[in-house]
Order: sequence, then C-alpha cells, then structure tokens
Amino acid sequence: MIAAVALVLGLQACEESTTPPTAEVSSITLDEKVKRRILRASPLPPMPDDPTNRVADEPAAARLGQSLFFEERLSGPGTFSCATCHDPSLQFADGRPLAKAIAEGTRHTPSLLNVGHHRWITWDGRSDSLWAQALRPIEHPDEMGGDRVAVARLMGTDPDLRAAYEEVFGAYPLDVDALPEHGRPGDDAELEAAWNAIDPDVQATVMEVMANVGKSLDAYQRRLESRNAPFDRFVAALSAGKSTEGVLSPEAERGMVLFYGTAECWECHAGPLFSDGEFHNIGVPPTGGGLPRDPGRFLGAKIVKSDPFNAAGPYSDSREGDWATTVRATRIDPETWGAFKTPSLRGVAKTPPYMHAGQFQDLEEVVRFYSTLEGAVQLDHHQEQVLSPLNLSDDQVSDLVAFLESLDGEAVDPELSTPQGSSGL
Repeated sequence: MIAAVALVLGLQACEESTTPPTAEVSSITLDEKVKRRILRASPLPPMPDDPTNRVADEPAAARLGQSLFFEERLSGPGTFSCATCHDPSLQFADGRPLAKAIAEGTRHTPSLLNVGHHRWITWDGRSDSLWAQALRPIEHPDEMGGDRVAVARLMGTDPDLRAAYEEVFGAYPLDVDALPEHGRPGDDAELEAAWNAIDPDVQATVMEVMANVGKSLDAYQRRLESRNAPFDRFVAALSAGKSTEGVLSPEAERGMVLFYGTAECWECHAGPLFSDGEFHNIGVPPTGGGLPRDPGRFLGAKIVKSDPFNAAGPYSDSREGDWATTVRATRIDPETWGAFKTPSLRGVAKTPPYMHAGQFQDLEEVVRFYSTLEGAVQLDHHQEQVLSPLNLSDDQVSDLVAFLESLDGEAVDPELSTPQGSSGL
C-alpha cells in the first residue's frame, strides 16, 4: 500500500514538473494535466534488459524456447505444453475464467503479450523473472505435471533439442543414462524419493539444465510484443503537433479523457504498460460468493523469496545485482493478503474474462464494478483504501470501454505462433 501511494505521489510530482510538449491539434480539448498523463503512456519502450538471464536476447535461445513452448513432452502425461494455457490464437491466453490443464486451477490465465516488460510475474508475483516463472507450470501437478529429471533426460536424449541446447549453453553436462526416469522435490513421495537418491552434484547440474530451459523460454516470450495500438497512434500525432482527428472514435476519446481525468484510472494503470506493477486488494468478490480465500501477494512474497531460481539464487546470472537486492528485500507483509498485481491493459479487450479468478465476463462488467463497487468484499485493513465508486453514467461506461478497446496493438509475428516458425531448430 505504501509503495502504491508513493508511486502515485511520484507520478503527480513528475507531471507537475514536466514541460508541456508541442500543443496538440486535436478534435478534443485536453486539460494540461490530462495531456501530460496521456503523453507519458506511449510508446511502449524497448524491451528492458534481464540481467539474470545472459541469453535473454540471443536468437538461438529464443528458437530453442519457441520449440519448448509447444513441447508436450515436458509434461507428465505428454499431452500438455505452455501453449495449452497460452494459446497464440487467443492472444497467448486461454479465454477461460480459470486455467485448466491436468486439473482446473484457481486463477485466470493472463496473456503473455508484452510479458517481458513486467518486473513481477503472475498475479501474486511469485516469480521475479520470466525464466523462473516458466519453470513452475512444468512441475505443478495441476498444470503440466512434469519433473526436472524427465526434462533433463528429454533435453539430453532428443537429438534436435540437445543440439539446440548445446548451441546456446555449450556441451550437455549430464550422463543421461545415470539418471532415474523421473524425480523432483515436492509433495509427491515417489518423485521426491527418486530425487533425493541422486548425488547432490548431479542434482545441481539437473537444476542448471532446468534453469537453462527456463531461460530459453524467457528468450522466446520476450519476443511476444504487441505495439502500435490506435492509442499509440493518437499519442504519436499529439506529440508531433499533428491532427489527431479520426485516430480514435469520439467514444474512445471521451473515455480517454475520463481515464486520465476524473475517473483517475491512470493512478494504478500508469505509464506505457498501463500498470503500476504493484499489488492491490480492490475487493473483487470471489467466484461463488463468500469471503476471499486466495492470499495473493502475501503468499507470493513467501514463494519468491524461497525460490532457488530467483534473481539472488545460484542459477541467476546476476546474483548481486539490483534484481537480487530487490528479492532479498521483499517483505512478507500481512497487509498484502488478498492483493494482486495490477494487470496491463494493453490488448485487454481481446483477453476476456477478467480479474485474477476470471470473475467478470466482459469489460463492461469490469467498468461497472469500478463505477459502483457493488459486491466488493471488505476485509478490514486489507481493503484498498484509495478506491471509491466512480458513479459513472451508462454513456461514460461505454466510453471507457471504447477507450480500452483502443489499446489493442498489432498482432504478434505469425512466425512466433507455431512450434518452429519457418526456421526450425
């Protein structure tokens, strides 16, 4: 909560000191504060560096990661892949309220578009890098149900995967024949016993291979960017002092003024990513009613600090860098119980349903919730304190939805939507 307030205050201070750009030639009149907020929201900046992954921007790593993203043999049953829940035809989401692979999960699958821009990954921020997060579904019993030993065996025995691995990371480091068929730590007694029977030095090498699988998946997913939405074209024209007439519909223009003006949506959905990257409890009612049961960031903070694949861990390529310092300093704070990361709004119109458990079926439902806060669940001090009903008219609801629709960017390169594109491994 303190971080969120500090961010808002910082943004407000920044906007007061920013020199106004060239005056706009527009079909609407923009208040100076609103105009400054709009101009800071585009374009989407270049993909940030990932210091914890030295191969994050290597094409060979991305090619390997692309193949692995669609690889069903990473799963226990051999029938699920990352693309099961992150379907390229559905904006790299799944269109379901709750994720479903081996079993139905408890949270909604977020889109992977622009995911490389995020500092914390998943709804509760349980991973501090994209490569660390990519490993979790592989071993989760309700998702892909695989295990790290089986993954290491696959990478060492499949000729194409092994060649691609060695192109990026050097000679394959394991004697596959000396490994058991399966094994991983966790809550499966048989798998854990097999894992514990492996020599500790070999365990560490299996973990290194697993980390490199995640880093390859990271390199691929960093390429899943969507830019040049109608809103970006509006801002480009506004910044250049050109006419913006006709770039957005009149409804979207009115919604934009609301978003950056009296509705103050920008306070949490800030900047070019349309997210402050922080965690908030806005009282969204649980599916099926009752009290919230998902601890959100409170549990996520515990998990990320204990993750051997985190930025400060032995498999990070920047163990003493800023990311490592951040994860070491992360607090496990009861105030964050039930808080979830502010999602990016880029491409949001194409990824229903919405919220961390898919509670709302369309954008109109989302906007109406913010308008009335009807059904919001109050849990003492855990409730977000800065949120108040917007009391929007029906026309204003429609205008905000139209603006959100203007954040849909161009499609990802089709070559990234198949197991190997046109280049193969």
